[in-house]
Amino acid sequence: MYMTLFQGLTRYGEHMNTSIVSKRRGLVPHIYIFTIFFFLLPFIHISLSLFALLCMAIPFIIRFTKKENLWCRHYCPRASFTSLVGRKRGKYKQTPLIFRDGYLKKMMLTYFTLNLIFITGSSIQVALGNMMAMPYIRLFIAIPLFPIPQVLDVTMSDWLLHVSYRLYSMMLSSTILGVVFGILYRGRAWCAVCPVGTILKKIPTETKR
Repeated sequence: MYMTLFQGLTRYGEHMNTSIVSKRRGLVPHIYIFTIFFFLLPFIHISLSLFALLCMAIPFIIRFTKKENLWCRHYCPRASFTSLVGRKRGKYKQTPLIFRDGYLKKMMLTYFTLNLIFITGSSIQVALGNMMAMPYIRLFIAIPLFPIPQVLDVTMSDWLLHVSYRLYSMMLSSTILGVVFGILYRGRAWCAVCPVGTILKKIPTETKR
């Protein structure tokens, strides 16, 4: 199922706007739909938030197979979504220095790394029976909210329930930041500090032999 989604995303990007992709300009039209689907699917069942793992893997698969950062330029659904809801060209506001001096970028990368460490460590502890699962949304690691209403009543192991909610919470937290930055400054302000984009840009374009 995950590979089917990846193949669909690739075909969509190739066929919806061939001229844009070939000229290396702009995001694939309407790709923000994937972001909307991601946050709606867990209302069917929370295990569908495991698609977050695919969301994190695809940028690197594309990066290493295509040898360039096509994800940020053309395929990122979150960039498309924040462009949709954020300030449009002509109404941009200057981002604060913290966006441009690298400090906020480092903070976001640290936050992202801590999130993954906490998710991994706490899920292992739940699996070992050393702690209870947290079956609810928890924003920014520290703000507990509520469980997501479920259409399907399907039982799952505690550790899988835990990791599903933690991944959903991480994706929701960062998307909220992206939307806020987009509304305050410009649609793709988040892109300047996105942890995935930061890592992708550190990968050399060509491998020296």
